[in-house]
Amino acid sequence: MANRVLITGANGFLGTQIARQLIHQPGIKIIAMVRAQNQISTVRRLKRAWYDWDELSILKRFKNGEFKLI
Repeated sequence: MANRVLITGANGFLGTQIARQLIHQPGIKIIAMVRAQNQISTVRRLKRAWYDWDELSILKRFKNGEFKLI
C-alpha cells in the first residue's frame, strides 16, 4: 500500500520544494492542496509554481494516481 502525503500550499515555495523531494520516493502518493476558485484555476496556479518541471512527467504521474489535486 502506498503512503499518502498531503501538501497544503503546494503552489508555494515550501510546498513546491517538499513535492520535489517526495516525487523521487517510491510508494508515495502526493495529494496537493491549492487554493483556487475552480479546477482549471487550480491547475494553472500549480503549473505556474512548478513551471520548470517536465510537464509530460507531471501529467503521467497525475494519470498514474501519484498526484491528486484538491
